[in-house]
Amino acid sequence: MTVVSLNLGAWQWRLLLIYLAIAISVLIMSCFFVLNKKPCLGAKNPQ
Repeated sequence: MTVVSLNLGAWQWRLLLIYLAIAISVLIMSCFFVLNKKPCLGAKNPQ
């Protein structure tokens, strides 16, 4: 039964992986934008 459920949900797992990759990339991009706007904690100020 588990093999059948895994075969039926293969495309669902691919969709989940795609959604996870998109969410992680969006989080990384937003973190980079925030770090570019505000200096990171512990980072040296160029001034």
